[in-house]
Amino acid sequence: MKFSLLFIIFLVFGATSMLAQNDYLELIKTKNGKVKTIKEGKRVRVVLLDGTAYKGILNISDPNGIYINEDYAAFETIASIQRNQLFERIAGIFLISAGGLTLGIAGIVALVDTSVAGTLALSSAGLIGGGFFALLLQPKHKNSRWTYQNILE
Repeated sequence: MKFSLLFIIFLVFGATSMLAQNDYLELIKTKNGKVKTIKEGKRVRVVLLDGTAYKGILNISDPNGIYINEDYAAFETIASIQRNQLFERIAGIFLISAGGLTLGIAGIVALVDTSVAGTLALSSAGLIGGGFFALLLQPKHKNSRWTYQNILE
């Protein structure tokens, strides 16, 4: 009885995992063959050759292009694809805010003790710089260096 119940549960969960779609966009670097993937449902920013930019959720249903929300972009028209990672944005904004707060505290402390204020000002510069680094330097996958293909499973 236990074996048959366990077998039925295994079949149900096994069939469910087999039916789950694992579609993703595969980015292949033309120089060395390095492969990166972006799964369906992730946030991306796509810039087309005519300069139009689309931000939204990546949907894959066509082997020759991608959908960003409801907008279609063929691979031939894509200039660059950038993954918009929410954690990097939140971390960057947090670091810039913490650096600004530390700089404000350094200004207040400078009225009392100037030796500590310099250390606080330097640490705030590091926080602000790290925040800008996290926000500005997200990798772009340009059409001239990467080839795109959809993997439909």
